[in-house]
Amino acid sequence: MRRAALLFAAFCCVGMLFSALPRPAAAAASKPAKDVVYVTKSGKKFHRAKCRTLARSKVKKPMLRQDAIKKGYTACKVCKP
Repeated sequence: MRRAALLFAAFCCVGMLFSALPRPAAAAASKPAKDVVYVTKSGKKFHRAKCRTLARSKVKKPMLRQDAIKKGYTACKVCKP
């Protein structure tokens, strides 16, 4: 019985140590990523890279989402970037 209690205590201590370690994946997910969107020469919308409406365009200009909004572009209703 005493051996079982010691083992239980040891597992609890190890569990607490591992739960206190920082988790790099969670920290990286909370940081905002730079959102790159694409605009066309004549369009007024910005798109994701794989948008089906953007696929028809020959000239695609990449830019940051924030910059596209500042320049007056609005989000595409198909790909919703």
